[in-house]
Amino acid sequence: MKRIDHFVIAIALIAGAALFYWRGIPGLTAHGETPVSAQIGEFVRDLLPINDHEVGPFDLSPKASDAVRRWSVSVKYSFIGKMNDVDYAQFDEVFADAARVTNLNISKFQLGEPGAPNLVIMFLGDIGMVLNEPFVERVFRRATESKESFAQRMRQSFAAGWLQAVTNDRTERTLVVHVINAKTHANDMNTLIPKIVFRSVAVIFTSDKYRPSVANVNPSSLLTKLQPIDLAFLRAYYSPRVAKGMQHRFAIPVIAEQIRNEIVTDSRAPKSQ
Repeated sequence: MKRIDHFVIAIALIAGAALFYWRGIPGLTAHGETPVSAQIGEFVRDLLPINDHEVGPFDLSPKASDAVRRWSVSVKYSFIGKMNDVDYAQFDEVFADAARVTNLNISKFQLGEPGAPNLVIMFLGDIGMVLNEPFVERVFRRATESKESFAQRMRQSFAAGWLQAVTNDRTERTLVVHVINAKTHANDMNTLIPKIVFRSVAVIFTSDKYRPSVANVNPSSLLTKLQPIDLAFLRAYYSPRVAKGMQHRFAIPVIAEQIRNEIVTDSRAPKSQ
């Protein structure tokens, strides 16, 4: 009987030790993964949505709509409309941060230089200015859309404050255009600018799975530059390990792993810069 009691006690001690191992180590989940590490994976999955089709790693057929499409040419940005000097300087600073981690050549388009800008940021005060700008119709109007339907859609989108058009070919990003409602964003351009830069260089989706980030649905009003998670995402998205045209389902684990290796992955999220 005593042997049985000792056996039961031994099993209980082993079970208790195992429970302590999984629950008692600060910052570890039941799978040995820190909460921040899990948040990073969910964050990346939100930013790179996956379609429902079974596709190969580099399937570029119409059914494979979710693929890594990024810049490989020099990015030349220009402005239409008037902002203040502080806003222009902030754009230059945040674009420089993005260029540093992606190794892209990003610069402001200068009048008189050859070629044309491929990243256009329009800061307009009313819908009349938007509809009277031929460039807007050329970029935003859908092939099957009537002029009246286009105008109505633009009114609704412009009233929301900000709209964006992205043109890609099979694996390349070729043109990005932002139209910003100058009245709606008259007092918060300093927090909108890093969001515009992030979406211009990488992806247009949002996530609240990891904070702080300019990709959050409602970022803190203090976020006036790209955050550590944003810089890490951009660096990973443009890493040689992630090929252009790679399907999101295959790119997600590679990007998430690289981000985890770069930023703090204990139970405390890094502070906002």
